[in-house]
Amino acid sequence: IKAQERLVSSLKKYKRGLLSAIFERRIRFKDDDGSKFPEWEQKKLISCCNGFDNLRQPITANLRRKGKYPYYGANGIQDYVDDYIFDGEYILLAEDGGHFDEFASKPIAQFISGRVWVNNHAHIIQAKQGYNNKYIFYCLEHKDIRKYINGSSRAKLNQEDMWDIPIPVPCLYEQEKIADFITAIDCSINDNVRQLETLQDLKTSLLQQLFI
Repeated sequence: IKAQERLVSSLKKYKRGLLSAIFERRIRFKDDDGSKFPEWEQKKLISCCNGFDNLRQPITANLRRKGKYPYYGANGIQDYVDDYIFDGEYILLAEDGGHFDEFASKPIAQFISGRVWVNNHAHIIQAKQGYNNKYIFYCLEHKDIRKYINGSSRAKLNQEDMWDIPIPVPCLYEQEKIADFITAIDCSINDNVRQLETLQDLKTSLLQQLFI
């Protein structure tokens, strides 16, 4: 278990290092024929994404009816409910309660797909035509956006400030290459996380049997 935990931690650190190198342009991808892609642009989030905050709906815990659809908040799945309000691929960017001060090690954004419910603690955005959803997600996942955060008692990213966040934008084909490359690493991380969970479950089961 300890060895698997170290492997998962190393893979996550490796991914963060790659993201940093890619977005600082220390690593560049090339076209299939070996030619260089055009230089990147810097654009505000509002130029690249549409927003769907008007469709999100919070449900208090005592009113949630149990089901199979994930119920998302600022930092992940909080529950499972019997209905959904979104069906597709979206990016959730924490509005309040996010890991804004721990962005280097903890994600401030989530990539969701399928049928889900989202409460009012996460902004809901989706790439416009000509932009790759996964690429924009990776731009935001560990981004330092503290200068856009307001609030003293509870850090909050207002929608108006969110749209001002700048991201580096290559051409669409390079966006897709980057997204596919990092997604493959995510798949490896997820596989190893599942192996870790299997080992932990096995340990729990064996310990229970010892004390029956």
